[in-house]
Amino acid sequence: MKRLSLFIGALGILALAFLACRPNIELRERFFEDGTPWSEIRLQAGVPHGLWKTWWENGKPRSQGNYLDGLREGPWAAWWETGTRQSEGSYRTGEPHGAWQHWFGNGKPASRGSYANGRRVGPWSEWFGNGTLRAEFAFVEGLQDGLVRRYWETGQAREEATYIRGVREGPAKSFFEDGELLIEGQYTQGKKSGTWIRYRRDGSVFSKEEH
Repeated sequence: MKRLSLFIGALGILALAFLACRPNIELRERFFEDGTPWSEIRLQAGVPHGLWKTWWENGKPRSQGNYLDGLREGPWAAWWETGTRQSEGSYRTGEPHGAWQHWFGNGKPASRGSYANGRRVGPWSEWFGNGTLRAEFAFVEGLQDGLVRRYWETGQAREEATYIRGVREGPAKSFFEDGELLIEGQYTQGKKSGTWIRYRRDGSVFSKEEH
């Protein structure tokens, strides 16, 4: 029993020594001139570590997230000055990772997609401030890959093109705002190839180029 007590006592001493050597978490705050909070960050040995917050001057939250040993980690969010959401997503070892979404100040979506270790992956969408779709595209390891569609603010198609690992390849088209065909041609390994045709609004041919 005496040996057990000595062993437990030794463990307690080691635990206290560990805690004593561990750097303390320092809370650092900044304020606007009127005294309202501006930012609040936690530091460990001078490096951001823990919850980080900022506010607008009107007192509404501006951003919030966590640091781990100086790198952003886990969920992060930001808000417009009105209090509406601006962005939401997550970080892994300082890089965007997982689903991310951004909004305009009017609350309508601005963009949506995913990251993998800081690189955009999978399908992405972008919108205009009025809520109409602006673009649809996809990524593989941060490079555009597949069909890309862009639109006018009216909702009409503006451009169609195909990418393979960031390089344009295959048919490409662009359109007038009313949806009529403007230009059509072909790409080969990122360069224009073959016949490219430009049209007038009435559908007649304006020019032809050979590449």
